[in-house]
Amino acid sequence: MFTIAKLTLYRVKEPAYIFLTVVGLGLAWVLRHANSAGLNVSPVLFGPDRPSRIFSAGLLLALAVVYAVFTGAGEVPRDIQTRFASLLLSKPLHRWQYVAGRALGVFVLCFGTYAVWLAALALFSHLGGGGGEASPWTWGKYADYLLPGLLLAPVTGLAIALSCYLDEIPVMVMVFIYALLAWLASLIPVVGTVLPKPILGVLMAFYYLFPNPVFYFMELPGVLPRVMIVVYSLSLAALWILIAIPGFTKRDLA
Repeated sequence: MFTIAKLTLYRVKEPAYIFLTVVGLGLAWVLRHANSAGLNVSPVLFGPDRPSRIFSAGLLLALAVVYAVFTGAGEVPRDIQTRFASLLLSKPLHRWQYVAGRALGVFVLCFGTYAVWLAALALFSHLGGGGGEASPWTWGKYADYLLPGLLLAPVTGLAIALSCYLDEIPVMVMVFIYALLAWLASLIPVVGTVLPKPILGVLMAFYYLFPNPVFYFMELPGVLPRVMIVVYSLSLAALWILIAIPGFTKRDLA
């Protein structure tokens, strides 16, 4: 499984990845003053009395999510079309190990990229005079802003799971539709005050089934909520991988 994940990490040598990394670094430079400006991730969900993670980290994460969708959607279909998957599975390797390895590789690649962009944002904030705000960058703050990157785990799991059943383009479309529905589901508590309780109860089920962006962007007090967000993210990713395995098992790799 880890060998398959390592194959995905070799993408760091590709021109497309290098270009994306440069784009992320440029975005971090542009957003270096966003923290001191007090920009909010979502004014609707996070009012002035509800602290949220900085706006710039949200944009960098959005770029990482887009990359995770495109990468995750193409890994399995590309391996099948080139018969590389057949070559890999001719070794003593189970199909579930291949699926889990691809998902792990994409997640580590995208999370690592987000971490590099975030480190560049912290550095640019200090060099560009953005480090004098009320909440300056520290190692603790950096680790705290890494937590939203866990959103990449369920996104990657979903992309890999769908790619075990569908081709690359349909997977991308479905993942972005799912992401839109997840963001709309995050608004349920806001509009829930004007809805009848039976309808609100049904909608709240969707609120917790989707990888809710609100959970990742709000500041979490204490250690326990941070542990819970890690467990929540990895559990959703594992659920999608379990759904992916039957589809990949039935795929004709010849």
